[in-house]
Amino acid sequence: MGASVIQPLPEGHRKRYLDRLMEVTGAVPWEMDADTGLCTYLGPGAETLAGWPLEQWHALPFWKGVVHPEDQATFQKYLDEVGGPDGGDQLEFRLTLAGGGCHWVRVTGGMETGDGPRRVLGFLFDIHVHKVAKEHVLLANLREKDLLLREIHHRVKNNLQVVSSLLRLQASTHEDPVVHLALQEAQERVQAIALIHQKLKHAPDYSQLDLPGYVRTLAERLVRSYASVPALIDLRVQVAPVELGPDAPVPLGLILNELVANALQHAFPPGQGGSLDIEIGPASQGWITLRVADSGQGLPEAVDLDSGGLGFQLVRALTDQLGGTLELERRRGASFLLSFPPSRQP
Repeated sequence: MGASVIQPLPEGHRKRYLDRLMEVTGAVPWEMDADTGLCTYLGPGAETLAGWPLEQWHALPFWKGVVHPEDQATFQKYLDEVGGPDGGDQLEFRLTLAGGGCHWVRVTGGMETGDGPRRVLGFLFDIHVHKVAKEHVLLANLREKDLLLREIHHRVKNNLQVVSSLLRLQASTHEDPVVHLALQEAQERVQAIALIHQKLKHAPDYSQLDLPGYVRTLAERLVRSYASVPALIDLRVQVAPVELGPDAPVPLGLILNELVANALQHAFPPGQGGSLDIEIGPASQGWITLRVADSGQGLPEAVDLDSGGLGFQLVRALTDQLGGTLELERRRGASFLLSFPPSRQP
């Protein structure tokens, strides 16, 4: 049995077939002068896309007044690429509706080869329903992920509070002041991490920590825990807007916890007070600085960042984890300056 041969359609049938094909697919043919940007042909279906008469599409170059103002530059760039040596593909953009609002379409096109004026021609497709539905799905997925991450922060915070309570209970059973202090310091470190998750849970954007609120809450709690007379401590907190990378909040919170606790324990003799300054702000090349300074009696000359106790060792390790540097100044008390990039450098 021989293969069938497809016969070409008669001219009249061919036109009806193409009209029917465009009607079924929603394709709107278009043609544009590549040099002037003026539309030289547009199928009648364009009137239903945005509500504009065909005269409006033909009135200005590059369909200005019809293409959404925010997408006009993108559309013109697309036409340039279509007329370039590598040709073009397709573009999704918005039309401005005659009655207000916008409507999503997809355009395909190509450069006509041959003699005569350069012309770009192709098809417009209505994708508004599909685009809106896709955006709704994406928004629903984002809300679901947001709720999931908030639930994770909530559970981590609760588990850390359980650990903190166990440490506090353990501390209450020891009369040895050294053991009691070690357990208290461990409890404060756990609380510093739990507070981060609590702030992230309630943040409008879960990825952004309320840094000013976190720093003040942590510092005020440490003043109540370690200062012999909390009312005598002049706590001054200044936090400028900075963006922390996702890995920075926990080590930064632990460093802050250690430096503030160290100042409150050693800078001020029992019954005396002074000022405690905490400053966070941007530095050069996108880095961030943390400064913790007190007006106390200062550190002994024999104590430095390398020879300090467990607290200083922890601060140095966390500074390395952040990819930062730590400096100590001994003028008018003690001042620690931490500098680090917002994200860990490879």
